[in-house]
Amino acid sequence: MTRIIFVRHGQSVSNLEKRVIGQTDVPLTALGHRQAQALSDWLAAREHIDAIYASDLCRAVNTVAPLATRLGLPIIRARELREKDPGHWVGHTMEEIKRRYPEEYADWQRDGKHFRPLHGESYEDVTERMHRFITGIIEKHNDQTVLIASHAGAMRAFACGVYRQNGTDKEPREIKIENASLHYYEAKNGSLRLLHANLTEHLTQGTLSEITFE
Repeated sequence: MTRIIFVRHGQSVSNLEKRVIGQTDVPLTALGHRQAQALSDWLAAREHIDAIYASDLCRAVNTVAPLATRLGLPIIRARELREKDPGHWVGHTMEEIKRRYPEEYADWQRDGKHFRPLHGESYEDVTERMHRFITGIIEKHNDQTVLIASHAGAMRAFACGVYRQNGTDKEPREIKIENASLHYYEAKNGSLRLLHANLTEHLTQGTLSEITFE
């Protein structure tokens, strides 16, 4: 059995401005760096992490950097873990997108999984690249616990694929993924299962959210 712990990067400058930034490299805010430290403290006290992977964008790398330093582990950077590419929507707020591209916005509202903005990716595209890459991680790290730092859109796409494998169809926008939140998966006998989603106890002292596929 392999355990995969996903973490969304901490608050970034674009999150603060509520802009769709995609694969543009933007830094964490001061709050984002505090979230990264809180994440390090919490995981170091509770988990044995065997490997750390991250999107090669700095907001993901810097979210797990304090823990990697603390554990003496390298951060394995991968383009495959990058955020969904929003194409020509990049840099806009959702209100701006709705105003500038009303037909595309309506298409996205009707079919969030398959809509692909000009020069960008659909959620289904990202589901495929994420699952292909995570399958390789699982094969490489059998019976280990792996921490992966990624992005909200990419993590929603991955979760949609796991839900589908377990007989449930979800729209990406239904899946809540907060900054610096943790999401626990178990890979066993060729299948993946989401155990806990959007865990923020390390940030808010909240509780685990149990996930079922009924």
